[in-house]
Amino acid sequence: MISIRRLGFAKWRRPETDAAAIVPEIYRYVFARINHVEHAEDIAMEVLHIASSSPPPNDMKAYMIGIARRKVADHFRQNARTQSMASTDERFETKNSDEFLRIQMVLGRLAENYQECLVLKYVCGFSSEEIARMLDGTATSVDNTLQRARKAFATEWNVLNGEDDE
Repeated sequence: MISIRRLGFAKWRRPETDAAAIVPEIYRYVFARINHVEHAEDIAMEVLHIASSSPPPNDMKAYMIGIARRKVADHFRQNARTQSMASTDERFETKNSDEFLRIQMVLGRLAENYQECLVLKYVCGFSSEEIARMLDGTATSVDNTLQRARKAFATEWNVLNGEDDE
């Protein structure tokens, strides 16, 4: 009798907890990008379904973030790129929700790659190396993009708040 392990099928099945354990990070990323609870939950579950039904990659987190990035892009395309930055949810209100809205507004004004890097770094807490794997780049290019993104964010923040750019 031929063993399933000998045929190589066993490596296709990893415990679903690997992908499921990453779902909260995927959700945080998606919510930070689209700021809508129901859509973020739907996209996170779609990502889990896709990741669970395909052969596991070497880096599950980077794989799932890549799927989430494409799903977020699809979401914006379907909604004619109208971002729902103005709506908030009670579960995510901070002590200063006005500041949260201003941060979302400033992020919305930045270039797509700047938004992507800032959210992955500061909302999801990924390292430059992890972000580089997710974006198919190098850690150095991610660090350079983050530096430009922080500068652009600061400039937009100052414009929004009526402060002089120093």
